Amino acid sequence: MTLRFFGELTSAEVERAVSVLAALAPAQQSGLEVSGGPETRLLGSRLVVWPVKGLTGLAREVEKATGPLGEPAPNRPFAGHITLARSRGRDDLRSSRHELAQLLSLTWPVNAFSLVQSQLGPKGARYSELAHFELGGPPAGT
Repeated sequence: MTLRFFGELTSAEVERAVSVLAALAPAQQSGLEVSGGPETRLLGSRLVVWPVKGLTGLAREVEKATGPLGEPAPNRPFAGHITLARSRGRDDLRSSRHELAQLLSLTWPVNAFSLVQSQLGPKGARYSELAHFELGGPPAGT
């Protein structure tokens, strides 16, 4: 799940992002409870996403800490989601949305996040983890 999209960053901006996020992570609550399902959402007719709740606060903190880096953050509330299906062609995925929704209803803890680089190619995107950050505060209720 993307907490914040940066767009293209220079090497210096990547180093700054790693530094800022490394300082931020230990102060954030670990064991955040994240949940998704059982519904799905369509973004157009060729993209099915699974709305996920529980990371709004962390996304807000990441956005505040990294504000001047990369592209400006969108001026809208954070809407966590995981992409389930994407059609590159003309396939319409509207009917698969309900089939996918019946399979999904999960809750899980989040104890870390990563800075990830995507590289677009003819076969789609390739993702590389640039840095990993462990959340440091005690889980809620402890």
